[in-house]
Amino acid sequence: MKFIIINIYLYYFIAAYFLNPMFQYEGNISNDEEVRTGIKEAIKRLEPDLEKQVQAMNEIRQFVNHNGEFGSVLTKKAVKSSLPGIII
Repeated sequence: MKFIIINIYLYYFIAAYFLNPMFQYEGNISNDEEVRTGIKEAIKRLEPDLEKQVQAMNEIRQFVNHNGEFGSVLTKKAVKSSLPGIII
């Protein structure tokens, strides 16, 4: 039981790492299979509705590709100046 709980939280930690704008905009993000699986598993666990899961994955794609507001000059500047930048 303890291993299952740790494994569930691992997906959330991977998702938090992947969705951290500081890593995404600096280009220091890992896009390997474990990270992709972790983000998908976190979405599936947090949102049971398949249509909303698809919508979330599409929004993540926009985030990763810096499309729309995610690619604006304001967003890129805000990431560098308003995030604490603390890595634990």
